[in-house]
Amino acid sequence: MKAALNLYYGLSVGQALLSIIAINHSYSSSKLLKDVAKQYELNVNGERAMDLYYRHVRRICRDEGMAKTLNMTLIGFAVKSLASNHDKEAQKAGLTILHDLVEMEYSRYSTEALQSVRDCPDAIESLSNVVVSTFEDDKPTRVMAAWVMAKLAAHLHVHGILPVMRSVWSLLEARDGEMVTSNDKDMKFTERGLEILEQLSSRACNLSAISSSHELMAKLTAFTCVPALSSRDDFSIRKARCALTVFSRFASCTGIQGINIRQDILENTLLLANIGEIIMQGSTTSDLLQLQEGAIGIVDGFALDAGSRDHRATRKLVVMLLGVFRSLDEGDKVQVQLSAGKALARLTTDSQANCHAIIREKDVLKDFKRMLSGQHGASCRVVVANILRNLCAYAKPDSMKEFSAENISMAITTMCQTKNVKGEDMEALLGLVLQFSKLLPADDFSMAVNGNGIGLRNFVEKLKSILEEANSEITSTSTHPGIRRFAIEQVIWMAQSEPQLHCINHFIDFEMRDYLVEVQQTARRTWQENFKLSSGDLPVLEYEESLHSVALRALDLIPGEQINGQ
Repeated sequence: MKAALNLYYGLSVGQALLSIIAINHSYSSSKLLKDVAKQYELNVNGERAMDLYYRHVRRICRDEGMAKTLNMTLIGFAVKSLASNHDKEAQKAGLTILHDLVEMEYSRYSTEALQSVRDCPDAIESLSNVVVSTFEDDKPTRVMAAWVMAKLAAHLHVHGILPVMRSVWSLLEARDGEMVTSNDKDMKFTERGLEILEQLSSRACNLSAISSSHELMAKLTAFTCVPALSSRDDFSIRKARCALTVFSRFASCTGIQGINIRQDILENTLLLANIGEIIMQGSTTSDLLQLQEGAIGIVDGFALDAGSRDHRATRKLVVMLLGVFRSLDEGDKVQVQLSAGKALARLTTDSQANCHAIIREKDVLKDFKRMLSGQHGASCRVVVANILRNLCAYAKPDSMKEFSAENISMAITTMCQTKNVKGEDMEALLGLVLQFSKLLPADDFSMAVNGNGIGLRNFVEKLKSILEEANSEITSTSTHPGIRRFAIEQVIWMAQSEPQLHCINHFIDFEMRDYLVEVQQTARRTWQENFKLSSGDLPVLEYEESLHSVALRALDLIPGEQINGQ
């Protein structure tokens, strides 16, 4: 602290001495300038900045008095000068100094300079206005301003600072031939605008401000136009990738803000048409596959609220995603197909309309049966099991009853007898078996369990081992939040079907009550277990009944000792 104070006051006094000597004694300022530049760790370009600094400090001393400079640090001077709208020379001086300080990325003064600008709304507004300027004489200054804005954007909160959005739009409006030559060789103004926009949109607090800019939204929509991408020009693809990234962040936003932004997207018919075309294109290159994933990410976000999830436009996109998921290609496309399937699993949660849109597609259940068999790998089986679970849970019961009867035996066999079925695979299969069971008579379930050589007792033992591993976090309940709920609901369904299944004594033999008590006691361990959907680390769609309550219901159905004297 003492060293810092010495430096601070030393610089202030040095600056005052600089002014006194230069003005009153015509002393050469060269050495003093170099000393101050050295203190701020400025490189050779710092001489230009320090010269501007010197001239302005001298002018302040002459016009306003030396006292005005006593507490003026170089960074403070630069920020105050940048915020000065009435003095363009001072503004340019401040911007030049900030640019040179920020350029030294590993210097503590670089971080301090960025923080100082970020904490001064007037400076941010002035910086934005410089970026907006399109006069040819202002181009070098605009280059510096755009560069500083790009460095600042990741930590900037732009709410209430309208010129920031105008500045980004002005960069995106620049002719692609206009280059930014400072630091990044041949960087296009448009590319700089994309960089700033990506950084700004990475903060949820900026999404409303970005989406409220109609000019910016129109520009981003234009970037997603498929005809512009058909030439496979690298820069067109770069612009489309940025636009899809920003729209995906809009779509995945939570709360009222997210609901409003998603409704705006769903009312943007041109954007939806572009998204649909990107999803359905036969991509072969890695760049175009990335665009497909970006478009799928936007549609995935529509799952986060009922209004967006059940929107008519969303149903059309659901059918497109289904086409991608069913295409069953190999190689690089597999990841895109799995992404489409995962989005379908989220979009069919709590949505009868989307479930029926899928079931109505020709031969879709035949394709799903083939995927469920494991022919296309474990990852595909997990995804299709999650989709099928939702179709059974949320579509009209008659829609999936026949499919459930035909496939419950295969699902139980895979769950109980296939090696290395654990984690998300076990969670998906268990959830599917549960929903199959709920659609069928207990006698059909008994036939499926006993007819494949597993037996009811072994099935109960499997449920016990699933709960045991989840309770001890061998199976992570935050990563696989449905696994304990599905296991307990299966226990409840079986206990309620006791007259047909005669399974209560098996539950007692395997001490199921002890595992249920442990679930009850740890039910609040992770919030994820009480939610059907989340967005990142934020809960979105809550179950109607808490896991704690589900465990209590199960305990009420299982006695503490053998029944019927057995």
